[in-house]
Parts: sequence; structure tokens; C-alpha cells
Amino acid sequence: FRTTPDVYILGEVRCGTTTLASMLRSELGMSGPFTPWVHPLADEKESFYFSGHYWGVVAPALYPLAFPLRVWRWLHRWPRGRRLFVFEGCASYLSSP
Repeated sequence: FRTTPDVYILGEVRCGTTTLASMLRSELGMSGPFTPWVHPLADEKESFYFSGHYWGVVAPALYPLAFPLRVWRWLHRWPRGRRLFVFEGCASYLSSP
């Protein structure tokens, strides 16, 4: 029922992942993941799912819960005539086990 990212932004802290994610959202109209807490730099950019910060659960089957529904992708495409691309950019994935 849910989508998974089309694009992953991998990087480290302070290497431009937030800037790149902001540009993907504003210039290309891409959608980021659901973040379970409000943080000005992580909202709609990082889900922290595979880092274990997603309510302490790291089950690959639950990973799509951080992303939009497939029907939302279809509804986005219908009036705009283009597909909704989804991304995730998490600076902690490279250093997490």
C-alpha cells in the first residue's frame, strides 16, 4: 500500500544532505519521508529508520510506513501529469551498523 524511495541521499553530517534534500523538494517537487518527531532539519528528509531511531523498531517490512501511500502517488500524477518521486536523505546511515 505504500511506496519506497526512488532516490536515497547518502552522506555524513555537515556534507550537504539537508541542502540537497531541500533542493529536491523545492525544485523537483519530490516528497520526503515521514519523520516521527518534529525537527527543523530532519522534517521530510530523514526517517532514521535503519538507524534504530524509529520507535526502536528496525523491521524491513515496516520501512514503507515512513513514505506516502501509492494512491497518493496516483493522485499526484493525475492533475499534474507527472509522477511523484520520493526520496530519503539520512546522514546517519553511513555510520550506523
